[in-house]
Amino acid sequence: MKKLSLGLVVILTLLVTAMSMVIGYTFMIRWYFEKGFERNTADQFELEAILYERALREDPDARLPFMRTYQVYVGEETLPDAILARFPVEKHRAAHLLTDAEHDFTVFDDIGKEFAFHCLYPYDLFDGRRLYFYLKYTHKELTPAAEQQFLRIWNLVWRAALVFLLFVAAIAYLLVRQLRRPIGDMAAWAEGLTMENLARPRPSFTYKELELVAAKLHGAFQRITEVLQREQHFLRFASHELRTPIAVIRNNVELIHRRIEGNHPLESPMARIDRSAKTMAQMTETLLWLSREEDTTPQAEPVALDRLVASLIEEYRYLLEGKSVVVETNLEPLCVETAESPCRIAVSNLLRNAFQYTSEGTVSVVVDASGVFIRNRNVHDEVIDHGGACYGFGMGLTLVEKISNKMGWQYENREIDGGREVTLRGW
Repeated sequence: MKKLSLGLVVILTLLVTAMSMVIGYTFMIRWYFEKGFERNTADQFELEAILYERALREDPDARLPFMRTYQVYVGEETLPDAILARFPVEKHRAAHLLTDAEHDFTVFDDIGKEFAFHCLYPYDLFDGRRLYFYLKYTHKELTPAAEQQFLRIWNLVWRAALVFLLFVAAIAYLLVRQLRRPIGDMAAWAEGLTMENLARPRPSFTYKELELVAAKLHGAFQRITEVLQREQHFLRFASHELRTPIAVIRNNVELIHRRIEGNHPLESPMARIDRSAKTMAQMTETLLWLSREEDTTPQAEPVALDRLVASLIEEYRYLLEGKSVVVETNLEPLCVETAESPCRIAVSNLLRNAFQYTSEGTVSVVVDASGVFIRNRNVHDEVIDHGGACYGFGMGLTLVEKISNKMGWQYENREIDGGREVTLRGW
């Protein structure tokens, strides 16, 4: 899944927020204009009604208010049918302006569009009669000056909205630019952080939140480094300590071999002890090499891979004693330039695991130009523990993976029905 850019998210968030504000305020301006127009009309009618009521108290024959823009009626029976059809009697309330617009008239409609705006304002006089003010406002009453005024209002609103959006976009860009620099510096610092430069002073990243993240990263890297150093020290010390007893075992085995005859009953056990001692010596040397801090690799030399695999198969055949396991081999002559000790350790661990975790079935071993291919398949799945932590794996296979990573080999290990397939290539 493609990850979003933080800068893009900030800019889009601010722009969407600004656009929502512009649209909201635009509708609010429209609503306030319309309500202001209605309130102004109602106040004008109310003032005319109050003035007429005062005149009526002094003179019962006082003349009704008169203006060219509206008509005045006394009593609902005097209202024309067209007005009653538009404003039914049940909706009439004293001092309450009734409005009705044709063609959904607003100040933001296209200027020049035909519209009609109707207003009816009832007012109860002191003598119980009801006074009605009726206003019909059409596009014909819109003077050129008023039209220009409306156009100016329209243009001002949207120009202000555009300026506001551009201003927010500029602020968002500057904000992202201001944040991107310290974030990029922190990313570069974290990428270049190694065990060698871990003790150097941590650079400043301007903002306390970034400083906190950097401190957490630095602390985590320190803890990981301490764990790795303890592991490396343990491997070095353990490997060094194992060298002496392994050498003693091999020397004494060699002495015993010289003293016993060829068909002596101890010949077979001593051979197994000798093989185990050799395996321990090889693994110790490999562990020492893996625990070194430098990235140097052992000296490469010509290795006959087919003969190496054949000798290892014979060396580990004792693991198949008492088992119904068939070993199928196809070993093509292949000589590669690589370090013999890591190669021997890797292949021997793969073969040992294949022999050890096959109780009844086949083990296929192939050596060709592409590399080494080993597959073990059990006939009956129930004879092995699929849920066990060691099925198809082991300490040896973990070591194979580490050796492959350090040597640059291609190592694949996948599960199949009844066993596993492993491939080692890329010499």
